[in-house]
Amino acid sequence: MSRNLCCQTCVYCGDEPKLVESPHELTKQEAHIYFQEFEGMIVAKSICPSCEAEYLAWIDESKRKIYRREKAYPLIEDLSFYSSFNDEPGDNDLPKWEVQTIITRIRICKKS
Repeated sequence: MSRNLCCQTCVYCGDEPKLVESPHELTKQEAHIYFQEFEGMIVAKSICPSCEAEYLAWIDESKRKIYRREKAYPLIEDLSFYSSFNDEPGDNDLPKWEVQTIITRIRICKKS
């Protein structure tokens, strides 16, 4: 089972989660039994602004003790679900809203 989702967008609605706290080193409370492997990683809680699903944004893995990346990445490198630190959500990570996109077509009159 994987910890990360291999994406930077919400798996439910596709919107970009927003950080709701300052980036910090991963805590034992956040990593659960995986703390030793991921210790030193910089993370921040994030929430999807559209459906309110909760994530843990992976900001910088370069300081991880066991696995290190040498490449520069955007602000959010990856995501995992917040309460489970996993690619499967806990009950609190699930979206609170169903997001629907409505497309409206408006005819444009061309002037001759």
